[in-house]
Amino acid sequence: MKQVTEKFEVGETFGIKTNRSGDHEFDSQDVNIEVGSFVEENTGAGVDLDEPETWINFDVREDRAYAFTRKISGPGGMPVGSGDIVAALISGGIDSPVAAHEIMKRGSDTVPIYFYNRPIAAEDHFLRFKSVVEKLQRFNPSRDWKAYKIDMNAVNEELMQVDRGRMVIHKRLMFAVAEKIAEENGLKALVTGESLSQKSSQTAANLKATLKQSSSRYCGR
Repeated sequence: MKQVTEKFEVGETFGIKTNRSGDHEFDSQDVNIEVGSFVEENTGAGVDLDEPETWINFDVREDRAYAFTRKISGPGGMPVGSGDIVAALISGGIDSPVAAHEIMKRGSDTVPIYFYNRPIAAEDHFLRFKSVVEKLQRFNPSRDWKAYKIDMNAVNEELMQVDRGRMVIHKRLMFAVAEKIAEENGLKALVTGESLSQKSSQTAANLKATLKQSSSRYCGR
């Protein structure tokens, strides 16, 4: 472990952190003190255990020790693909991509479904959806992603003639289509970015009306 530290670039101050598992004749603090003394003597750097310029970390496992000075944070959660495959209804907003990402962190692969709300939504909505999917793909690049794009133009033109409850009807149609896609592809759930009372269609009463026809495979954020 002392020899390994000679390969690191240590700043003006440093600290040693050690995690250890297994049976040894020393503990973590012994490593910190002995290796720290060696680094101090070898580099002339000062010891700072609060905010050093360089943290030297050791992960001791039985008869092996892993040393590193940099940590790269991952997304956390469970490995993608370890859970069931689900359908994710993704719009051009922020809530539904977050919901899809959260379910991926629980191990589920996702099949994105986008409802192109013509003539209400502009082309930039679809472009935002494509951008979101590209970002989500980074968390599971090994899978060949397939996305569905549903043209809602004809539906929306008819719904414009409805005075009351138009958005609830619209969402019920979306869920019906998404559930059909899920059934045909063996997908285990529908994931959406519903946020209680954020919009009039997301009140508790309207969500109940929206989901009344849906099965138990629905999974909100």
